[in-house]
Amino acid sequence: MSYTKLLYHIVYATKERRPFLAPSWRADMHDYLGGTVRGLKGNAVEIGGVENHVHLLTSGRSSSRTDLRGRITVAAQKAQYSV
Repeated sequence: MSYTKLLYHIVYATKERRPFLAPSWRADMHDYLGGTVRGLKGNAVEIGGVENHVHLLTSGRSSSRTDLRGRITVAAQKAQYSV
């Protein structure tokens, strides 16, 4: 019997790589994205980044990698407007 575990490395950047992600709320955003991944029946292995981009290392049960990335993108955009 074989076993497969897929990990997805997803990187989101701010528009024109502007330093928008302030340290004062960056950890809250990482927590929010981790909760979004868990809500999609995934596992947020690691989330981090700096002022102009975020890295997510995830595994998930989503039907496809594109579907998982798209759902996280929508959640990230919603978070941006609620800050």
